[in-house]
Amino acid sequence: MPIKVCPKCLTKHGCRRLVCECGHDFGVKRKETSSPGTVAHDFPYPEPGTWVWALPRGMPPIKPPEELPSGQLSAGQVKAQVSYEGLGFCVYSFIRADRIADEKLRELWVKTRAAMSEIVEYLDQTTWEET
Repeated sequence: MPIKVCPKCLTKHGCRRLVCECGHDFGVKRKETSSPGTVAHDFPYPEPGTWVWALPRGMPPIKPPEELPSGQLSAGQVKAQVSYEGLGFCVYSFIRADRIADEKLRELWVKTRAAMSEIVEYLDQTTWEET
């Protein structure tokens, strides 16, 4: 798991940490939000544990991502979301292809989404005995 080290106090933190206990700001660009509770996309959040029989104790709660900026998304904005939320979640559930401004990226997004849908459909048909 990636870590980062505070240059002031040398404390190790997870990669999503924004500010150390000593007060050092890691300088991570923060997203601007317009109003809490509004959702800028049409997709519901995935149900946690869809294919999991029993969640291990002590697992952190699944939090919905922050809102996407309004309008078309640049390739850089998509990259930032993918690096934070993960490619699978962004392609399958979070970012619609028609929101992507870059034509080549939008085309790849559509192909990837179709392939992921096929994988999910295949896994839904697979029984636990086949594993």
